[in-house]
Amino acid sequence: MIDETSESLKKKVMPMMTDPARMRRTDPGNPEKCPVWIIIKHLRIIKMN
Repeated sequence: MIDETSESLKKKVMPMMTDPARMRRTDPGNPEKCPVWIIIKHLRIIKMN
């Protein structure tokens, strides 16, 4: 269980690098290599259960 407010989590997640393989923001990303996407998937699974 995450014991933080949504605002606190947002402040931590928003500056995270999404896809380390992307050299520029305009390059296409791969969600499967994105650490933020991995967190979001786990939170969705927890929320659905």
